[in-house]
Amino acid sequence: MLPASAAPPGPASNGRIVFTPGTTALWTVNPDGSDVQLLASLPQSPDYTAFLRDASYSADGSRLAFIYEQIGTNTLCGAQFAFCWSIVVINGDGTGQRVILSSEDIASGALALSPNGRTIAFTRVIVDREPIFLIDDHGRHLRQLTTPVQGGTDVSPTWSPDGHWIAFDSNRDCCAHGTWSVYVTNVHNRRVRKVMAVGGNDLEPDWSPDGDRLAFIRTFAYPDYRIYTVGVDGTGEQEVFSDSGAEGPKWSPDGARIVYSNCAGLAVVDANGSNPQLVVSDAIYGYDWRPALVAP
Repeated sequence: MLPASAAPPGPASNGRIVFTPGTTALWTVNPDGSDVQLLASLPQSPDYTAFLRDASYSADGSRLAFIYEQIGTNTLCGAQFAFCWSIVVINGDGTGQRVILSSEDIASGALALSPNGRTIAFTRVIVDREPIFLIDDHGRHLRQLTTPVQGGTDVSPTWSPDGHWIAFDSNRDCCAHGTWSVYVTNVHNRRVRKVMAVGGNDLEPDWSPDGDRLAFIRTFAYPDYRIYTVGVDGTGEQEVFSDSGAEGPKWSPDGARIVYSNCAGLAVVDANGSNPQLVVSDAIYGYDWRPALVAP
């Protein structure tokens, strides 16, 4: 069981969904697929190929973090040829773009903006392993949070609503029960706990708005990927929905629905597995559901 901590904020109402279709643009859309609008775009150049990936809102929807990837020369990493990843934070309305960190060592395994919008969790390549790091929203106080085994990878961080914990998936226990498992770590003392002692090949956790459950993907033979949920203490595991190539489940701000990507595009489904609906028909590289606490 997790120790008691400050109560997380209550679930918010649902706003629009932000997504990027493998370009340098961020778009928003209503959960029913209507009213697609451009939110923001980042530079393109004949010197490099660029696109955006991942997306993560703060708890009040006022800030959004994502990764800006450049492959070529004259990137944010320098003049020489590079695979350059940059962490960018913008206001919820698309203004105020700020590059927090640019590096060839940022891994592409997702990022997460803390509930208060002040800290970004992401995976960084360090020689022979890929731990999760934290950095503040001004590009300062870079520090390592997790320590995987040699050759190990910790990815797909997600913050608890109270900001004290991060769940992630890792191959640090690769050969016991499946290749990847879901773990939780305390942001303050860095202690790590495996959520399910025995599970499957489990990936891409997302913390529910009420702080009680994690949504994640359990993979079987491709494309049989299924959305599951489980209590943060590892109890009450439930299969929610099976969809061809399902990836990256993220709770709606009110906790009633889940947005995810599949082989057809971007989709939503009720948290009990009913009412699946395709929202956007396109290849999707990143997305998140904005709380409607500020004007969409």
